[in-house]
Amino acid sequence: MATNTFVAGDTELSFNPLDVGLLVATVLMTIVMAGLGTLEIFGFDFADPVFHVSALPVDPSMAWLVAVISLVGTVITNDNTELSELRGDIENLPQYYAGAVIGTAALLVGWILIPGLAAAIGGQDFFGLIFVALITTAQLVVGWML
Repeated sequence: MATNTFVAGDTELSFNPLDVGLLVATVLMTIVMAGLGTLEIFGFDFADPVFHVSALPVDPSMAWLVAVISLVGTVITNDNTELSELRGDIENLPQYYAGAVIGTAALLVGWILIPGLAAAIGGQDFFGLIFVALITTAQLVVGWML
C-alpha cells in the first residue's frame, strides 16, 4: 500500500489510503451530526437513529456510529504507534493536538451521554463548524502524527 511518509525528529509522519478514506467518512458524518448537511443513500438517512438504548439520553445515529468507527479504525490501522503506547504518544503531542484528540473523544462520547449536547451543537452553524473542525483536526493528528 502506498504511503506518503517523511521523518521529523523521532516521529514518522505518514498517511496511507485507508487513513484518507476514513478521514473523508469522518468529515461527512460530522457534517451530518452537526446538522450542516444531510446524507441519504438508498433512502437511508444517516442522521436517523440506528438503535435505541433506554439508558442513553440520545439514540446513536448512523453518522455517529460511522464517525466513531472511522476514528477508532484510524488508530487501529496506524503503523506508527502501538495501542499500548497510545496514551503516552498523545501526551507527547503539542498541547493543541493533544487537546483535539482528547476533546474529540469527549465530544463523541458526550454526544450520546450528555442531554442537550447534540442539540446545542446541531442548533448553531458556528458551533457545528467548530465541531467539524475539531473532529477533523483530531482525525488528521491520529492518522498523521500518532
